[in-house]
Amino acid sequence: MVASGNGLVYTFGGRTGSAPADVLGSNSVEEYDPRSRALRSQVLLDWQNVPGRAGHAMVEWTDTGNRRHIVVYGGSAKSTADSSSSTANSSSAELLLSDVASFSLQTFKWLQHNDTGPGPSPRKYARAAIWGSNIMLVYGGLLADGTASSELWSYNLTARKWIGAVAPNVTLGDSPPALRSAALTVCGDFLLLYGGYLANIVSVPAPSPPPSRPSLVIKGDLFGPSAGGSGTGVLSFVLSKALYAVDLRALPAAATWIRAELVEAATGSPAGATHMAGLDVSAAYDERSDLLTIYSSGAGKP
Repeated sequence: MVASGNGLVYTFGGRTGSAPADVLGSNSVEEYDPRSRALRSQVLLDWQNVPGRAGHAMVEWTDTGNRRHIVVYGGSAKSTADSSSSTANSSSAELLLSDVASFSLQTFKWLQHNDTGPGPSPRKYARAAIWGSNIMLVYGGLLADGTASSELWSYNLTARKWIGAVAPNVTLGDSPPALRSAALTVCGDFLLLYGGYLANIVSVPAPSPPPSRPSLVIKGDLFGPSAGGSGTGVLSFVLSKALYAVDLRALPAAATWIRAELVEAATGSPAGATHMAGLDVSAAYDERSDLLTIYSSGAGKP
């Protein structure tokens, strides 16, 4: 979902179920007007060149002609056709993508970027943000082998070329862990990263009798539910409550991450356990008020 500078909100892709066939196609985008509360479906042209997808990164970019575009990266594909920018995940029979595509908010016509340069491996649940006039930054995501990524990549939207991976400076700062579904936004020349989580399926015998519902447990600045559930598997996840920042002015050189301290607005004291972590967080920075707004679905507090 993207809140556009034209005052409208756009939603593209997603899924109606857990099977690869349940991924929505690429032939339309939903357009919502918050003022009139009207929801419209816009037909996208040349959709045959772009796979339908879910779990993709999505941003708005304004080009030098002041034309607005919705840009998508990666995700889990609807199509099972072979592609140089995709890889099969045999454990879930899905196809992960690493392509970049965009459509104009004036013509609603798809453009497959056919990007050049060494780029990130196929992934889903990565997050993206726009820096400056034409740089898209991509962080994290879930890879085909089921592991999360801690990579930060930069992409030139004008040249349609990957600039490369941004190596963290491990001798300075405090780099974030490998994360999926984190919140990513730009504040001036700084990239801000908040939240996100790791998930693993652990095979266990079916419990008898069924245990009580999982309870949240604190793990420093990370927290998640204790093991529990029924059937032959347990979903174990850890949520991050940490906020990181990186100075973008040195790109594409090594980046120095900074672990930011969250404080209470009223007292200035450390926020501690009072702020939330959650699944699929998103963030937006407002330059006029100098405020970072974070939204989380499925949030939890200790």
